[in-house]
Order: sequence, then structure tokens, then C-alpha cells
Amino acid sequence: RPPNIPEVSFYLDESSKNGKYVTVGGLCSPGDRQSYKLLSNLTQWKLKKNISYEFHFTKLSRHKLEDYKEFFAEALSHFDTFSLKAVVLEKAGTPKSYSEIIRELHYHLIYTGLKHEIDTQRLTLPRHVNVYKDKEDGTDKREMARLEQDLQTTFSSHFGDEATL
Repeated sequence: RPPNIPEVSFYLDESSKNGKYVTVGGLCSPGDRQSYKLLSNLTQWKLKKNISYEFHFTKLSRHKLEDYKEFFAEALSHFDTFSLKAVVLEKAGTPKSYSEIIRELHYHLIYTGLKHEIDTQRLTLPRHVNVYKDKEDGTDKREMARLEQDLQTTFSSHFGDEATL
């Protein structure tokens, strides 16, 4: 990463691999300090509550409902600087492979998410963009290499050297 360039980070995950729709969503953080504070607070909260599981809406049950509410209330208390992003695609009639769909949804979320943050003046350029994604989402390495290449090309053409990946 270039020295003295502020960062923006996207923490992404996908869902509905076997459903009618595919969703890629995540958290956009304006910098590593804010991300660390949120992660630290949520980790401490989970330890205090003796919670070792990940929060997935598909695994939500009545006996976990209050934990989910508290977790999201704690997370949302930091959202003066964070934003949630999501893109959704109906799979019916899409001739592309699942990996291609996931790559394209990641691309659109990152590019339009960054553009939105800049257009609404929540971020200024220059920025170094970090992307963190769930390793278990089933996308292949070729598609992720293509995602990186596509984003670098788009950043160069739309933001010049003001946004790097």
C-alpha cells in the first residue's frame, strides 16, 4: 500500500448459494482504526456473553434471538462511520457459473460502494482499497484474480491513481 494514503476496507460475504437469489453484502469501513475498534468491541462482547458461533440469519432460532438483537445493536452503535452494502441477483435465466456470478457481484459492490462513499463525501480520494472476503464462499482463484484485475482497471479509468487496490 502506498505510504500516507488513507484506507477504506470492504468486508464481504455471500449467501444463498442454493437459493433463488445470490447476495453479496458486507461492511464498508473508512479505515483500519475504526475497523479494529468495531472488531475489538464485538469480540469482547462475544467473550462476555460466552458466544463462540458466527451470526448467520439462516441459523437464527428463538433461543438465540436476543443475542442476535444485542450483537446487531452493538455493531450498529458504530455506524456513524461504517456503512452496509449489498447487491442481489436472481439466478433464474443467468447462463453464468456460480463463481462468475459471485465475482461480478463482488465487483459491483466494491466499485459502486466506493463511488457512493466518494459521491456522498463520506470519503475523499486518494484511498487505498482493502477487500476482505470469506474464504469459504466457493469462488475459485481464477475468478478472484479476474476480480482484482477488473477492479484495478476500473479504478485506473475512473479514479486515475487516486484509488489503488
